Amino acid sequence: MMGEMSRVSRWVLAVLGVACFGLAAIGAVVPGLPTTVVVLIGSYFLTKSCPWLERRFVQSPLLRPFARYVDPNVPMPRRAKATAICAMWTSIAVTTALLVSQHSSPSHIVLTVLSAGVVGTLPILRFRRHMQQ
Repeated sequence: MMGEMSRVSRWVLAVLGVACFGLAAIGAVVPGLPTTVVVLIGSYFLTKSCPWLERRFVQSPLLRPFARYVDPNVPMPRRAKATAICAMWTSIAVTTALLVSQHSSPSHIVLTVLSAGVVGTLPILRFRRHMQQ
């Protein structure tokens, strides 16, 4: 049957999805390790392979407060944006300080971390500023 995913493919995607959510949980507390992107990738894998498991992860107490932003008609409040940006830049500051304190870290690595922070900040600022009509 065309369009149906094989059982092995579904299992592989499900394992990758669960692994992504595990990495995201670690990334929530480890500076410099991305969280949001990994959650999105994990959610994609689970949506394709095991939708009920994806819903269970998204409705978990850790992610439930943010799940409402998946709805395209819900704008992201300014306070949520400010919190996200503050958390991100705190992580970037800690990472940058650790890199600079090593004295052996090349300056282009520090500049890459700071540039990634700027690039990551812009979408947060622009994300659903107003209700879509």
